[in-house]
Amino acid sequence: MTHTTARLPSARAAALPVVDPAFQRAFPDDTTCRSHLLSLRSGASFRCASCGNDRAWSVRTRGLLTCASCRRQVSVPSGTALDRTRLPLSLVFLAAFLVATTPGMNAVTLARQLGIERHATAWLLLSKMRRAMAATLTDPLTGTVEADEAWFGGP
Repeated sequence: MTHTTARLPSARAAALPVVDPAFQRAFPDDTTCRSHLLSLRSGASFRCASCGNDRAWSVRTRGLLTCASCRRQVSVPSGTALDRTRLPLSLVFLAAFLVATTPGMNAVTLARQLGIERHATAWLLLSKMRRAMAATLTDPLTGTVEADEAWFGGP
């Protein structure tokens, strides 16, 4: 299986969309995104999948965690919908924000707004996000449910 490297935004790429300033303050760089993802995954602590140890150190040059006991290296996004992505986490977080706040987002629009040259990269990222969102919606909705442009009943 051949892996292709995703092309990152070029100098000719379209400017990034105007994003909510609160989002930009919350996730300004990859380090912040990685820390947030780690806290979501494990409640701000590390737990090795191999040996169960709860101590690890960070390999900052590669963005990995190394288990203090068995020395297994694990990337923070591994085991999530972001597993094996080669895009910067800050760009992936921005994509998630855009998908969640833009109705009817498609891969072409996402690629344009993120400044990604390859449509296939945006399509794969969008499909991973949709798959992850669908996996969380297995239970029926309860309580008051609001829907835009819905029509119930028949003629």
